[in-house]
Amino acid sequence: SPPNTGWYTLYYENEGCDPACVGGCKRMRWSSQYTWQGQGLALGLPEEDSLGWPGYKSNVTIKRCTTVILDVDINVQMYSLVVWGTLEIENRESALVSLRQTCINIKCVEGRENVPGGCGRIVAGSPTQPFLGKLEFLMSGDELTESAQCGGTKGKFFEIESGGQLELYGNAPQTMWSRLRQTAEAGAYTLYVQGQMDWLPEIGRASCRERV
Repeated sequence: SPPNTGWYTLYYENEGCDPACVGGCKRMRWSSQYTWQGQGLALGLPEEDSLGWPGYKSNVTIKRCTTVILDVDINVQMYSLVVWGTLEIENRESALVSLRQTCINIKCVEGRENVPGGCGRIVAGSPTQPFLGKLEFLMSGDELTESAQCGGTKGKFFEIESGGQLELYGNAPQTMWSRLRQTAEAGAYTLYVQGQMDWLPEIGRASCRERV
């Protein structure tokens, strides 16, 4: 069993905890095995109380009255992600977070839609501190894939119930596009553009037959 203290911190109504959460809310880290105790079978572990982390084909639940801070890089094919509490993506410059699953469901307790902390929430960054790392949600599966954890709906989907929140704050370049300063020959590793850009060094390429 987990130790009584040390692996989580408490927070209360003045920090966004639903007043209906008796004894306050718990803030814990994804990297702690104790965060997931009681979800062992859903995570694919031998027993309900087994210690471990979400992995391949896991059904992950962020419980009500809890905030889980995703403090590690992750790139694993899970099955479902159901959020009753808060999933906070830690704002790290080097963060590489790829959440891959068949379904994501941000839930809300009936009647708590307008109560802070009453509904599920996924958040990365803030209006004053945009997310610095790389974050992506990749939905996988086909039209016959069914997840009981997400309500039994077939097919891949991302659902946010009324009152649920998805808050993603990223860096927005001041200049969205520019013209090439010189022709880029086939196989070139460097592009020269007009003006000073504040883009991240990641380039996508495409071909077209018509001038646009």
